[in-house]
Amino acid sequence: MIFPTKNEKYDGIINFVTRKYKNDLSSYIKTSNSSYNYDKYGWGDSNALLDFSSMTKYSDCFCSKDEPLSNVIFYFLKHKVFLKSYTITSRPFGDVDMLKAWEIYGSNDNREWSVIDSKGPTDDLIISLTNKTYDVDYPGKFRFFRITQTDKNSNERDYFLLGKIEFYGELLNEFCFHRSKRIVLRLPFTYITIIMLISY
Repeated sequence: MIFPTKNEKYDGIINFVTRKYKNDLSSYIKTSNSSYNYDKYGWGDSNALLDFSSMTKYSDCFCSKDEPLSNVIFYFLKHKVFLKSYTITSRPFGDVDMLKAWEIYGSNDNREWSVIDSKGPTDDLIISLTNKTYDVDYPGKFRFFRITQTDKNSNERDYFLLGKIEFYGELLNEFCFHRSKRIVLRLPFTYITIIMLISY
């Protein structure tokens, strides 16, 4: 069992996978984005969301172009994820273009998508570096997860900015296995269990 310390904000599925498989990460998890805004500030693309070590530079965070329905996709290549909740951290460096409305979709083939959660309009994340955890409305087991900004941001524009996002639930290995490893992730007031099925 793994229990996060009080100082760890992102001790969930994405961080677990990126740390465990850091030497071969692209074989286990990939990201994509509808667009990203590498302007004078040097914002990062969606791969910045896999690195929880820093939020001190613009490149540590994601920013799309000013386009409606901008999105980020996470693809788990060797696992399904039973997503039960998630944490979003709002962008750093000022309370501008803050996220107010979004939907999360799940898919197993990157073609047919199901809405599993919808939030907003909300002012939960209009202050920079705010962490907010949400339960998923319709939990399910998927390989692909897409988060889409569904309305204008706080400045009535379509820039989609994320500081970080972390998933909580069960990480399921579909390959043959001989034993399982149970990982418990503790959020405020709740316990989330991850079942790791270890293949050989």
